[in-house]
Amino acid sequence: MSSFIDELALQYDRGHDRWSTLRSFEYHVGKYPSETILTVPKGFITDLASVPWGFRWLVPMSGEYNQAAVLHDWMCVTMYGTHRQRCEIFAEAMIVLGVPDWKRKLMTAAVRVGGPRNKKR
Repeated sequence: MSSFIDELALQYDRGHDRWSTLRSFEYHVGKYPSETILTVPKGFITDLASVPWGFRWLVPMSGEYNQAAVLHDWMCVTMYGTHRQRCEIFAEAMIVLGVPDWKRKLMTAAVRVGGPRNKKR
């Protein structure tokens, strides 16, 4: 099973309504230990889960999925892998965190539709 190696530590920036990581954390993709280790650096800026206002009653911007959301934000900013790979890793990370199936499937569907795509060359 995949694994987060470190716990998520964040600091809120009220003036910009954003969070920043207080230390880096690693995520092992696939089985642990993995050949593919993603490292979100200290100081990475995130908005946690980018949930449209009208849906926040169902899925708040913050929850048990925070570390997966930060990982997904980092993958999108760095354009790690393909859009599909980012979605799959996001879903996998939420399984690791114990996010309920209905919520994981809903959030994964949302990033599949709304997440950034790699530019075709």
